[in-house]
Amino acid sequence: MKGSLLILQNKKKAENALFNTEERYRMLVEKLPAVVFMDKFDQPETTQYISPRLKDLLGYTPQEWESGDNLWKNSLHPNDRERVLSEDIRTDQTGEPFRIEYRMRHQDGHYVWIKEDASIVLGEDGTPLFWQGILLDITDQKHAEEAIQRREEIIKAVGFSAEQFLKSSNWEDCINQVLAQLGKTTQVSRVYVFKRHTSNKKIYSYLKSLNGAIRE
Repeated sequence: MKGSLLILQNKKKAENALFNTEERYRMLVEKLPAVVFMDKFDQPETTQYISPRLKDLLGYTPQEWESGDNLWKNSLHPNDRERVLSEDIRTDQTGEPFRIEYRMRHQDGHYVWIKEDASIVLGEDGTPLFWQGILLDITDQKHAEEAIQRREEIIKAVGFSAEQFLKSSNWEDCINQVLAQLGKTTQVSRVYVFKRHTSNKKIYSYLKSLNGAIRE
């Protein structure tokens, strides 16, 4: 009997500690320019708290998010889902911080690049209480990185093309390689070359189909 009462008292203390921590946390983060959240450790799909900035980030109010059907998991970009969920499971098991970048679907349908950084908060006895973390919008940063990468790839493709043409005595001998490289860089499936025959002053269309060698 005494053992049961002690267990109940410890449970109540833990619940009170969690409530007090949440209230202090709420006051500190309401005005931060990022989304701050708390998820239950034993129920990671259940949001304990999420700040109002969520509306700016993903279009949902905290109430819509908390009452939704696991919106975090269901909003992950299909190309990021497996990677993110695998890391989620791994860090739940190891207790390591959850730090990852991924895309989430906004309520209106477009995708937002997110940087998440979350850690486990422990009780006085070392028992995991909840995950607390922050979500940052890094969409502009990602777009800038992609633009720089695309520019570098185009420069490399132009350099490759020039090198191939200079090495060859007949441009038609290397045109397929050049077009394949340009198509891959610019993410197109077909490239057209127009050749002018000066003998009869007529322009003939000269088409090089890559037959599936170039894909978006």
